[in-house]
Amino acid sequence: MRLLDEDNHVSVFRKPSNYSNGNTFDFEGRQLSCEHDTRRVARYEHNGGVTVLADNWNGKPLNAPNDIVVHPDGGVWFTDPGYGIMSDYEGHKDTLQIKEAIYRIDPTSGKMEVVTDEGYQTERPLLLARLQKALCC
Repeated sequence: MRLLDEDNHVSVFRKPSNYSNGNTFDFEGRQLSCEHDTRRVARYEHNGGVTVLADNWNGKPLNAPNDIVVHPDGGVWFTDPGYGIMSDYEGHKDTLQIKEAIYRIDPTSGKMEVVTDEGYQTERPLLLARLQKALCC
């Protein structure tokens, strides 16, 4: 859904939305979405195309990407918790095949790396808060 401030008009932004949860924009104005349904991080191009930035780790599907932020260096950081696939509410119920983790996609090579998969539930909010502070201050 989207709200247009000019006339308070509400309309469908993208269908299907693939249960997008975390959304942001890169420095070129392209939307980045964490999609629970497709278990991927996707970039929506200006020409209408879709570029999949990440959908697996070491050949196994991501859990349900959720939080996303673009660092000033162009790197894309995202979280991959399990709760998006723990029921059919936000995707399709499935079992976790990889540990919950925080990942970074390199802006030059496109390679993905694990930032951390230790203490995920306690570290996730702290890491995202530190990263957000670095982005805005």
